[in-house]
Amino acid sequence: MRFPASWSTARELARPGAGDLLALPLASYRAPDWNGGRTVLDPLGRFLEPDYLASDELAVSGRVLPGEDPRVPAARAALALPDADARAAALGQLGIRYVAEELDTGQPPGVTVTGTELLATGDLRVVRLEAVVPRTAAGTDRAWLAAAWAAYLLGYAVAAVVLARELTRRLARREARREARRTPKRGVRGDTV
Repeated sequence: MRFPASWSTARELARPGAGDLLALPLASYRAPDWNGGRTVLDPLGRFLEPDYLASDELAVSGRVLPGEDPRVPAARAALALPDADARAAALGQLGIRYVAEELDTGQPPGVTVTGTELLATGDLRVVRLEAVVPRTAAGTDRAWLAAAWAAYLLGYAVAAVVLARELTRRLARREARREARRTPKRGVRGDTV
């Protein structure tokens, strides 16, 4: 799969750091011209370097299953606000620094947001928002994450100890058998052969 040159330019302009990227249109699947109009899972967020927010809803048999990221509904609500300044402010409150919109997906163009336009081509537009509230994990989230990593690493440590003990036992048994083979057997007095 070959991505458009504009995507490489966008990758250089939208740098990771203070804020995430919102990939538009806010739909999980798209059919861009550069992919021969074939449907593809939204690749833009994965191609660009900042952490990204994209729709993770899944449509199954006409029913839309909600995604996992709680910011997606909030981003939809922000995009529905009446003017570009309000949309940019609301997205900035969600920790969004960049808005990148694919323009060749066969979907209607999105809404505008106030910010610095970094790139505007026939297939891609990238806007940098100015007022961004950096997203941070809550203290309880960090504690749970630390506990999960500790449990994960503890599992490996326990497995390593169990494996080392088992290997030590096997080596001891093997050495005992070798020693038993090397030592000649002595008969007990009174045995007749």
